[in-house]
Amino acid sequence: MKKYVALVLCALPVLVAGMVLFSICRNASGGNVVTKPCNAIYHWKTQFKLSSYEKDFIKEHDIKKMYIRFFDVDYGQDNDGLFKAIPIATTLFLDTVPAGIEVVPTVYITTKAIKADTTFAQLMYKRIIAMSKRNRINNMHEIQLDCDWTNSTKNHFFKLCADLRDMLHKDSMNLSVTVRLHQLKKECPPADYGVLMLYNTGSLYNPDANSILNYNDVKPYLNSKVEYELPLDVAFPIYSWGIWMRGNDFMSILHNTDYTDRLRYRQTDKCKYVVLKEHYLEGHNLKKGDIIRLETSPFEDIIKVKELAFSKIRRQPRNIILYHLDSLNITQYSKENIHQIYKH
Repeated sequence: MKKYVALVLCALPVLVAGMVLFSICRNASGGNVVTKPCNAIYHWKTQFKLSSYEKDFIKEHDIKKMYIRFFDVDYGQDNDGLFKAIPIATTLFLDTVPAGIEVVPTVYITTKAIKADTTFAQLMYKRIIAMSKRNRINNMHEIQLDCDWTNSTKNHFFKLCADLRDMLHKDSMNLSVTVRLHQLKKECPPADYGVLMLYNTGSLYNPDANSILNYNDVKPYLNSKVEYELPLDVAFPIYSWGIWMRGNDFMSILHNTDYTDRLRYRQTDKCKYVVLKEHYLEGHNLKKGDIIRLETSPFEDIIKVKELAFSKIRRQPRNIILYHLDSLNITQYSKENIHQIYKH
């Protein structure tokens, strides 16, 4: 649903309470990384309002941690007419977070924003704290940054991470970052741990492969032991989407996954639909002859990639995270499917 200074391990205090074992690694900067495994999930919408099905899903699968997208940071014009990094698409909380759930505020940062500005760590932190207080979110010990940084934006993103991490450590909090497959062999950002994104692994333009998750796309990045400097958690997809094409041109991603209306669509094979007449969908003007390729996250593919990842990551992932919480997504999987994905 992002890169660093090497984590320095200087203590491994082990606390035993009954039959439960906790392991805590304190880095030189003062942050704590709790390695007790737990089930976690992303919430990636602009409105936080859980359905009864979603609430039951959280209880049924003993989910203890939610990475909730609070807002995005993009390059744009602020209220004073100045062009800079600004917050957009702020999540509106219409529901309270279930009791006992740790919330990790997550912020997606565009490459345009990080190229233009690296000085907004404090503003971002203050905004997160204000949103948390306003929405009565008290169980919060960490913030996560999500950015598809590359060599050209590395220094900018690393500075932002370092600034925010220092602020968080003063408040006994941690910083985590997302890690894309192409970033695995690069230097780590200054953070406490990373989340390896095992989704969006392929090309949207390849009509013969699943762009959400494909074992053959993942394998080249995990063909040897992963010696990443940061502890890694792993995130797996449980979502579907439609890839809208016009000829050979990619038009957009469609979140609608129901194309059973025979007046508008005709299924041409297992996953492809041709548009029969012009109409609007999600604000897009679909025209006759356009193609929609429906992509899913098959359970078998998730397990295959999971087994590969766990065999190659040197330090076994502590937490398994699902992306993302949505009734339309999670109803596609049985209780046993989800149990197997979460199983360590």
